[in-house]
Amino acid sequence: MYYKQAKKKVGSVTNTAEQRIAIFEILTDREGIVLYDEMMTRLKRLGHDTISAQEFDLWCRFYYPVVNNTPFLYNGIVLEGRGLSWLAKNLRTREQRAGMS
Repeated sequence: MYYKQAKKKVGSVTNTAEQRIAIFEILTDREGIVLYDEMMTRLKRLGHDTISAQEFDLWCRFYYPVVNNTPFLYNGIVLEGRGLSWLAKNLRTREQRAGMS
């Protein structure tokens, strides 16, 4: 029962790691350039729920470009389902460390 509660999130946020992985793979196949309607069609074909236009925008503008070549961020965003605030905090910490070096 706890697993079902943890898997489901409020609103239009992606529900499972499988769905987030599918979104990332679709974006990777198209090198980050994909239309909203095409994304929804491919998600439905793969058996996943659709996402809102706002979440699609987050994936295209923020998550995919940053996560694409960074395994640590991929694990946090795609596999663990962390949000934009976690990403911003992590990037800020990395910049601060780079400035000290």
